Amino acid sequence: MKPNAAMYQGARRLPYTHLTIGLALAACRHGKRVRFYKTAALVNDLQVAQKTLILSNFMARFTRLDLLILDELGFIAVDKAGGQFLFQLVGDLYEQISLVITSNLRFGDWNSIFGDPTLTIAFLDRLIHKGRIVEFVGESYRYLHRLQQAEAWAPLFSIFSPFLQVGRVINSG
Repeated sequence: MKPNAAMYQGARRLPYTHLTIGLALAACRHGKRVRFYKTAALVNDLQVAQKTLILSNFMARFTRLDLLILDELGFIAVDKAGGQFLFQLVGDLYEQISLVITSNLRFGDWNSIFGDPTLTIAFLDRLIHKGRIVEFVGESYRYLHRLQQAEAWAPLFSIFSPFLQVGRVINSG
């Protein structure tokens, strides 16, 4: 697996996580070493590792991977120190292993993640250098699925509609 990066971004409620889990499973089936992380959880783990003085060892584990997936970057805010740890990790890995990162934020909004424009630009520079950006457009799978369910149940609801009044069943006998 040649080291590179992929960045999935777009509107909220689109299937980034589902797609990245599929990529992870496919890579595992091909014998690749993969780690999937919610980005906020990784930042927390990096901060705990730093506080317990094992940050170097913790970060070294990632160099043994073929693929690291960071899901939901920007969904949960991280503090400045957390953003710096994340930058350090990605900076160390970006030419050694493949990275996949998902985010619902456009690049112009990434300052809210890192809190520092210089750090944000440097982070994006590393991702874009040898990476690909995939932008999702469309409706949420969950939303569309729920609409389909509602359409399937509509005939049944019409049968009971004479007995329903403002969300409660009328005692008919």
